Amino acid sequence: MEVHHHPQVEKKKIKEYFLEFLMIFLAVTMGFFAENVRENISNNERANSLAEQLIKGLQADTANLNNVIAYENVQQERIDTLFIDLQTPVIHADTKQIQQLVFHLFSLKLFVPNIGAISAIEKDLNLKRISKSQLPEKIAAYGHGESITKSNEEIVDKMIGDIISPFVKRISLHPMRTVCSQQTT
Repeated sequence: MEVHHHPQVEKKKIKEYFLEFLMIFLAVTMGFFAENVRENISNNERANSLAEQLIKGLQADTANLNNVIAYENVQQERIDTLFIDLQTPVIHADTKQIQQLVFHLFSLKLFVPNIGAISAIEKDLNLKRISKSQLPEKIAAYGHGESITKSNEEIVDKMIGDIISPFVKRISLHPMRTVCSQQTT
């Protein structure tokens, strides 16, 4: 059997131990700093990506709201026309136009916000770039405005159901067209 002998190792001086400790300490510290820099770059890229998504979402919401506002303006014109038509005597009333206006008032265009980016930002509020900005307050205000819009839509929908529906039923039960045509002949 062969006997293995360990080679004689010189004893290191304290200077060498300190130098090895210093090198290991510097390597670990540099690794820590490099990880922090990498994480900071990653967070900045994520914040920039979320900001771009938010801008696109808000642009889409603005276009959607402009469509809803334009539709509401048309609806208001229809309501005004209906109000004027309902003030004319039954003999001279254009019942077909009245019926069309009433049926058009049954439609409601809803605003559906783009909340994908907002949800992602709310989940990532720990990002330093986001948390130090005014973005959290603006998102909260946007959410409040959205809830007000939803409440208004619910009120309009209830009014359609409570006021216009019974009116349409009364119109369909009352043969205004035949009354008007008999009176004009």
